[in-house]
Amino acid sequence: MGASRFHHMLRVLKFCSAMSIGTWVLSCFGVCCGLTSAHQMANDGLLNWLPPVARLFKALPVKIIQIIGSFFGLLLASYTGVLLAATAVPLWARARWASH
Repeated sequence: MGASRFHHMLRVLKFCSAMSIGTWVLSCFGVCCGLTSAHQMANDGLLNWLPPVARLFKALPVKIIQIIGSFFGLLLASYTGVLLAATAVPLWARARWASH
């Protein structure tokens, strides 16, 4: 159930939705981490059994990917606070005395 919701959040980028921005930030950060990990695996010789794939991952511009990933990492680090601020309902919002 959760994976299908995540997938549907990637269909549209809404700048006014904290959930939409968070989904895109998490996806971009994950791709950057995956590419950086694949580059390191290729350099360590763990992908030598697939020479074309190893050459492809060794040729990645890893510094640029790391810079982009760092940007998305900073956004992801602050995402929890943004999500809580956007969705939290204060305790006093439902109090009877607040409506008078």
